Amino acid sequence: MSKKIIKEDVAKEFVTKAKEKGFTIYAKDYEDVKNGELDALFPTFEELSMADWMKTNCADYATVTDVPNDFYLEAATHKVTSLKGAFAGCAKLTTLEQIETRNVTDFTGMFDGCAALPSVLEFVFQCDAITDVSQVAGMFNNSSIKTARMENLTDHIAATLINDITQLGMIDAAIINGYYIKAVKS
Repeated sequence: MSKKIIKEDVAKEFVTKAKEKGFTIYAKDYEDVKNGELDALFPTFEELSMADWMKTNCADYATVTDVPNDFYLEAATHKVTSLKGAFAGCAKLTTLEQIETRNVTDFTGMFDGCAALPSVLEFVFQCDAITDVSQVAGMFNNSSIKTARMENLTDHIAATLINDITQLGMIDAAIINGYYIKAVKS
């Protein structure tokens, strides 16, 4: 992690706001910030599970219609590596903004049970960190999402999904690395 150099008054303001938002501060006091280095204040976020965040920070998780802005702040601020089940069980969720997904290694069951989202999801899932098709398995199970777009999948994973997009769940079509694929209905 690179060092971030900031002035003491800016560090104090940042820490105060972080405490108000409920972030855990790992420095004993402001004097622990030597030479303005901010890294001592926070742990290194190697993995952040957004499913855990939603269940912890969303009191009405099952009936939420909009994702709280703090979710997007948390996702944008840290290296999110897991969206596994992030919105599973949010049956009344109607809107969702773009989430940075380049570092995500697990989308499994991300939207399981999301029955009120639009049938076409407006943003792109950047799948740079996906290494196996199992990491996207059932992503859209039991959801109202019928069309989604996924980019930057390896050729092998893209070919596997193009051959059978139902591995993503109950989806009618997908745009995979620029290719529009429709599910074969039997």
